[in-house]
Amino acid sequence: MRKAYILAFDLNCKGTTIYRDNSREEQVLNVGKPKEKQEVKLTQETKKEIAPRPRPEVIIGTTTKVSTGCGNLYVTINVDEDGKPFELFTQMGKAGGCAASQLEATGRLVSLAFRAGIEVKSIIEQLRNIRCPSPSWEKGQRIFSCADAIARVVERRLVNTQVPARLEAESITIPMKHSHDDQLQTSDLNEQVNIVGVCPDCGGALRHEEGCVKCHACGYSKC
Repeated sequence: MRKAYILAFDLNCKGTTIYRDNSREEQVLNVGKPKEKQEVKLTQETKKEIAPRPRPEVIIGTTTKVSTGCGNLYVTINVDEDGKPFELFTQMGKAGGCAASQLEATGRLVSLAFRAGIEVKSIIEQLRNIRCPSPSWEKGQRIFSCADAIARVVERRLVNTQVPARLEAESITIPMKHSHDDQLQTSDLNEQVNIVGVCPDCGGALRHEEGCVKCHACGYSKC
């Protein structure tokens, strides 16, 4: 306080006001606590940004073929020397333009997530069950889109160990019945299984028949 009065006198001030810190709920000046400043500084210093791991010169992996509504999709998953997933590549023979660019973008983002150490199950949850107008069937499973196919391949190769048994258990089998009622139930099940999407023209049900996708409501045919 002595220094404040002397400084005010030297500056020819007409008056001065002195506040004791925390003496009022609302005050003109606030003095920060030294501990808080140190904690903020330590937090900023210890905070690290996630960066992808550098790519080794040689890497190994597997390529899986999946049938999608747009054609056969080939998904390659490479792992590093520790067996951790490192990168993912996608290739579709008949894809071009926007479809190819979207597949490349998806592969790059998944690879970035692998290299940054993101949990594999979190990646699968983001890609799983994304739908497109052209779903398909693969070994008794509904493939909703190319992104969904990538998620299933990642799950099959990196999460599930007993894949053949699981796929066999999930495959759809229609038993042969001889009674009239059972034949009607089998026919209804076939009708439900053949529905693979929504017609882009009328919004009706698209059915997979004779190797092509058709709509019985308006006559639309993908072929």
